[in-house]
Amino acid sequence: MDTGVESPLRLRKTLPGEEGQSVNDSELIDSVSRVGILHPPCLCSGHRGSLTVIFGHRRIAAAAACGREQIPSVIIPGNPPDIKEILELRIEEIAYGEQLSEYEKIAALERLISFSGQSPEEMAEPLSRCYGRRLSASHISRLTGLLETGIDTLDALHRGKVSTGDLLALSDHPLLDACQAVVLLSRENLSRGRQKEAVRLLLYLADQGEGRWEQFLRDQAGSEQPLLESLRLACRPTMNRDLGRIEEIMNGFNLPEDASIKPPPNLEGDSLRVSIRVREEEKFSEILRKLHKGLDEGRIRQVLNILEGRS
Repeated sequence: MDTGVESPLRLRKTLPGEEGQSVNDSELIDSVSRVGILHPPCLCSGHRGSLTVIFGHRRIAAAAACGREQIPSVIIPGNPPDIKEILELRIEEIAYGEQLSEYEKIAALERLISFSGQSPEEMAEPLSRCYGRRLSASHISRLTGLLETGIDTLDALHRGKVSTGDLLALSDHPLLDACQAVVLLSRENLSRGRQKEAVRLLLYLADQGEGRWEQFLRDQAGSEQPLLESLRLACRPTMNRDLGRIEEIMNGFNLPEDASIKPPPNLEGDSLRVSIRVREEEKFSEILRKLHKGLDEGRIRQVLNILEGRS
């Protein structure tokens, strides 16, 4: 009974007792050691009496890690086994088991396709249930293509240092080496919001051309400046000055708290966002009057000129 990395339906990157096991894995080992297996793993019989684990790889590994030589299990007979039934059981268990990481979800797509012997087109519906949202055959191919990236990149995906969507976006850019970009992102413990901002700036910087991108990489070599700050300065060297000028212009509108005018995040773009919370008709009229006054005085044009790099 094999639960190793070659086990066809193993979807976990790391199991209890293996190097790099998680806190949850350690807790499972302790639980199995104290009270045993409460929910037996499911296996199917195969050629010449061999057994394939359908689900329960973590429980089996935890039992081995704490020295249990025998555990209860459910065995589905059949030679050859009913592949469709086994896949249904495995996918059903994924939906209710411990959540897979981003990397594990993608690896699951590849393993389930390989085990089924079917094409992504034929497997699109059940794989969508496994992944957690509707997938087309072409998107499945794009996702599984990420498994060809470097080990460090996949580890960053597994640990949440980069999201699947961001990795796809980085991989699609002709000037970016996705692995190189992920190394930059992994250097700091960025929140999800800051990570998305950093990815947007990486893509924006790469859009400026090979020279700008290579200069940024040279500047980053050995730099201790936070990545996000470096990206902001590289994408818009005058950002701090421009933000100050924009704030000064905006204050000139004298808008009440119910209204605001904001530039795009990191000054990426050439449009303003106007937000008005209406509580009273009179207040709304006052806000409109002040906006029109600012428009007549050329304040909006001043800000747009800054965003467009004309001032």
